Amino acid sequence: APPATKYSYTPTTSLNNLWDFSVHFEYQDWVTWYVTFGITPSGGPLNSKPIGNIGMIYRDEKGYVQAELYSKAVKDSILSYVGNTDPYSGEDWGGVTESGGRISFFRSIAPKWTIFLNGSYGYLDGTDVKTNTHLSGTAAIAYEFTVKNFEYITVGLAGSYETYDNNQNHFTYGNGGYFSPEYLAQALLQGQYLTEEGKRWISAGTLGLGVQSNTQAASPYFPLDPDGRNFESEDSSTVIGLIAAQGAYLISPNWLIGGQVGYAVTADYNEGSIGLYVRYFFEPRNGLLRTDLGLDRP
Repeated sequence: APPATKYSYTPTTSLNNLWDFSVHFEYQDWVTWYVTFGITPSGGPLNSKPIGNIGMIYRDEKGYVQAELYSKAVKDSILSYVGNTDPYSGEDWGGVTESGGRISFFRSIAPKWTIFLNGSYGYLDGTDVKTNTHLSGTAAIAYEFTVKNFEYITVGLAGSYETYDNNQNHFTYGNGGYFSPEYLAQALLQGQYLTEEGKRWISAGTLGLGVQSNTQAASPYFPLDPDGRNFESEDSSTVIGLIAAQGAYLISPNWLIGGQVGYAVTADYNEGSIGLYVRYFFEPRNGLLRTDLGLDRP
């Protein structure tokens, strides 16, 4: 028999010439309806998949309730986002999407005090990836300061919890390559601001610092065909932080240009982002509102 040879493999850490798109339609009023149609990136190892959302926001003077159905790409890694090719079998796998529903509740409970509650449930699936479920919830309370030229500046406490049915935070065949802890609990001291609405420009931001406890369960090397080998479980507790800002400018009554920047430090990874966008209004506008930044607090 010929001698065994070692397979040489360099992991994929970047891809070029990918593209995706999304189209968002929204009707804004005390009852707002919206829908988004899009696709996962094209040009990678796997074919694109349709993604998007549909939802409703009901507002009154003291708060809002939002309900949404969604399907989104999981962007934690190249494997989860666009897929990869197994060096041994030549099979393509990955490209994970999460589909589910979420509901949010925001309310003024006393002068200067507000509460926020959010819950979601999602089902995750990909090409030759073990399926998964994701449950999460958030609760927050904040105090609002009155400052000239700002709609609000708030400081408050937030707590969150999420859990996955199995751990897919690995890169062997059958894993999705996305952060999926058995449980993740966070407590955060957070400040937020929004500049005055109705002007040609608007800005919002957040700054947070807190602690996190994270447990990732043991999982098989090959979850679709376990052979007795397992990745070990992991436990950690650490300090976490985040900073983010976004803004928009009305360049004409029908056109908006906007951007956002953010950076977060977590137990499992650090994440930075930057983005630019343009938006067209079917009805001319004289000023911008918080909803133009995707914010839903009243």
